[in-house]
Amino acid sequence: MSFARRMLTTNAFRGVARSVQKDIRVPGACVGQKWALSRQYATEGETKAEPQEGVEVKSLKEQVENLMKQVEEKDKKLSEMKDNYLRALAEAENVRNRAQAQLENNKKFAVRKFSKELLDTVDVLAMAIKNIPENMGENSDIEKVHESAREHAKAVKDLSMGINLTLKNLLKAFERHGVVQFNPIDQKFDPNTSDAVYQVPVPGKTPGHVFVVEKTGFMIHDSVLRPAQVGVVSEQPTNKN
Repeated sequence: MSFARRMLTTNAFRGVARSVQKDIRVPGACVGQKWALSRQYATEGETKAEPQEGVEVKSLKEQVENLMKQVEEKDKKLSEMKDNYLRALAEAENVRNRAQAQLENNKKFAVRKFSKELLDTVDVLAMAIKNIPENMGENSDIEKVHESAREHAKAVKDLSMGINLTLKNLLKAFERHGVVQFNPIDQKFDPNTSDAVYQVPVPGKTPGHVFVVEKTGFMIHDSVLRPAQVGVVSEQPTNKN
């Protein structure tokens, strides 16, 4: 190849290279422009996203506050329910205690009416023993009685012993059920346990005290079943000259 031809080829190659270089620079500029635009759009998006994020945080705070209020209300209701439950337990325990006390009281006084009806029998037996002479039926007295009356005297003695034994057994049966006899003789008159049948001045006796007991009284546990019927010493009358 001649020198001139090679020069032409080289020049042609250089021209083509310049043309290609120009074509390559244009896309490079476009890419830079696109990158700048995307950067701008991203910045604008971040700017727009910031207010959106603030709204979401505010909404979450409100939801948390609402939940806290609901929890407080639930705690308050739970506390009230617990208080009501404890009150109900206490009331149930009180009812149970009252029922138990009432049951025990009913057991104590179940024989009250029955015992009160038997008190007249006790009075009759006591009166029978009181009207029999104390020395009736003793051997010394029997010897003094006429031979024909000896058997009668012994029968009276046996009857007296039988009545006395019956009375003692009846009083013991009362005691087993909480019924106790009391005799306020020579004691200060107590209107809570005794009824004053009469009042008379008695020399040598303290006024306001019991000097005779017509009927003994009876207690059932801590309650008066029947008050004693008594005579009370009154004040001595003053002589007016």
